[in-house]
Amino acid sequence: MMETLKSVGFSQNASPTKQVVDDSSPKHVAGNYDSMKASCSAAPTNIKEDLDNGVDSVQKLLCMIVRRKTYLPIQLEHDKIVSNFKMSPKYMKDLLVGDNWLDFSILQLWCTYMQRLSVDTKNSDLFAFLDPVQLSFASKPVSLQKAGKQYIQNNLRDLNKVCYLAPHLLDGHWQLIIMCPRDNVIVCLCSLHRKIPEAARNFFTDAFKVHQLATFDNRKKATWIFPKTRRQPNGNDCGYYVIKNMLDIVTASIAMNWMEVFDDPTSLTEEELYELRNSWATCFLDLYNPEVDYDVADDEA
Repeated sequence: MMETLKSVGFSQNASPTKQVVDDSSPKHVAGNYDSMKASCSAAPTNIKEDLDNGVDSVQKLLCMIVRRKTYLPIQLEHDKIVSNFKMSPKYMKDLLVGDNWLDFSILQLWCTYMQRLSVDTKNSDLFAFLDPVQLSFASKPVSLQKAGKQYIQNNLRDLNKVCYLAPHLLDGHWQLIIMCPRDNVIVCLCSLHRKIPEAARNFFTDAFKVHQLATFDNRKKATWIFPKTRRQPNGNDCGYYVIKNMLDIVTASIAMNWMEVFDDPTSLTEEELYELRNSWATCFLDLYNPEVDYDVADDEA
């Protein structure tokens, strides 16, 4: 089995390829887009084959998809707007091998994992998780941002949570935006210690302002906070740092004191990065049901 894994570059201590952040970014959004469906050969009848004892979720999942061409449909739970979701084996391999950017779909599944974790830790009254694809409108011209702002406002109005965690990709870099209506605060956790670009900042501020006025009659402008969270040493790992920050927030029930809590500029270790991959893979294996997989006719259509 390990020979199969090594053939795709897998290592439990894989070191991410060094890149410059602004040189490239995830080019496609996998998710609720029928046009993204693969048209290659059908998957094996039973891709959840029995593997040797002692393998972790990363190894098991990578063996499942190493020769997989077709997309894998799963049901996400963090947002009812995400339907007909299909996961690309390519983007899954990027995560599992640990040598490339993280696609939108990887963060979408992580939001579902965080939603489940918030319920398990009895924090479901604290946190909501906004879908990163819906937030991609922040990178669009102002004339096209209305749908994204409306999405934020609808969630702030309907869910009534303390903090809304929003993984956000702009200019090839993932950041975590946290909106806290009761404190009138917006937090930006960036693994390069950058402030959010002005256009994206205005996108979130404008959406937040409408909710604050309607719900709290609060006309004060939201305060933006930029803690010095853990810092990535290269150009590939920003998505992992967003994943790690979300995990820490939900696990420790963090809803305030952001500057004090996130005050550690050290980089994630290879062991920490691998554990994040393993947690993601565990969540996918829990969600995936081969009985609702594509049938051969669909793949050949």
